[in-house]
Amino acid sequence: MLKLDGELTLADYMKDTLSGEVPIGRMITEFDSALSLSSDLPMRVASGRDEDKGTFTEGWEYNKSSHLSDIDSGAKASKIGSYSRVDTMQMREGAITYTRKQAEYTGSGNFAEEKYRQTREKLKNMVLDEEKDFFYGDPSVDIRQTMGLYPRYSVLTDVDGVVKAGTNVGKVSPYVTLDAGGTSSGSLTSVFVLVPGARDGVTKIYPNIPGFTGGVKFSEGSWERTMITNDAGEQEWLDMATDLCSLVGGLAINNRHACVRIANVDGSSDTGLKALEKALYDAFVVIPSDLQSRAIIYCSKYLVPKLKVYYNNKVSAVTFEGAKPHNITGMFNIPGIGDFRPTAQITMGESKVS
Repeated sequence: MLKLDGELTLADYMKDTLSGEVPIGRMITEFDSALSLSSDLPMRVASGRDEDKGTFTEGWEYNKSSHLSDIDSGAKASKIGSYSRVDTMQMREGAITYTRKQAEYTGSGNFAEEKYRQTREKLKNMVLDEEKDFFYGDPSVDIRQTMGLYPRYSVLTDVDGVVKAGTNVGKVSPYVTLDAGGTSSGSLTSVFVLVPGARDGVTKIYPNIPGFTGGVKFSEGSWERTMITNDAGEQEWLDMATDLCSLVGGLAINNRHACVRIANVDGSSDTGLKALEKALYDAFVVIPSDLQSRAIIYCSKYLVPKLKVYYNNKVSAVTFEGAKPHNITGMFNIPGIGDFRPTAQITMGESKVS
């Protein structure tokens, strides 16, 4: 992926931060490869504490910004139109609780190692949770969630964003969702062609709040005498400490042409994969030419092997070496289109979008 100079991802932010309390930066680097969207997206500070406001600029339209003139005529004033967008953020928190007895009986070295392991796994799972929210989060279902990709791209459009069916048919949606034509509900999936970009693409946003580095905060607890209730309903006292992990962030789409969803992809047949191929070419009609080289194609991890077999079967090998299976591991690439990035967040059993 081509990354613009100066654009930082979560792993970049964490390298030299948090004062060494817990090596959060090293933890994030360790599991960064297990992520997909969260690993690729650059980050920037939101315009507000809980939301990011911006605009979508209207596209080019003939004779709108200029007009034919002559020596006897003047220039007509015009403005580039735009319409506003608001992207919200969400907070996720997790806690890990220890007792002083555990620390004393385990020994300081072993206890520190266990704390590190617990924090690492907790933070990894939290970021995976956040990544799923970036795909599926819907404030209409839970007001605390950020708006994810699927709720935005929920109606079929043409390449210009004109809605093709439903109550808003004929209106222009800010989000382009193309149809790959599949109808078999058990095997349908989606593909997102997405351009990461802090200024001109899709980005993660986080609030400018002290203590949150890149939207991440870790607070180490101290020992406190705490009353608990045992299984018999009796009260007991323990010295306990609780470490808190917090993630605050959201998903912002700065350019409505920087992301396209291809819905109703049928990965179970060559016919469905051929329809996907056509839709991919249509998707790159939507994405501006100056952004196309940075585009990543996110898809289900189960779709990638189907694509590899489909395209390998199109090649007629003339040597023994050429007849061997190729491109088995790693990302899949279609020359002229780009890399397919498998993600665990996209399934192969989606409902048909109509």
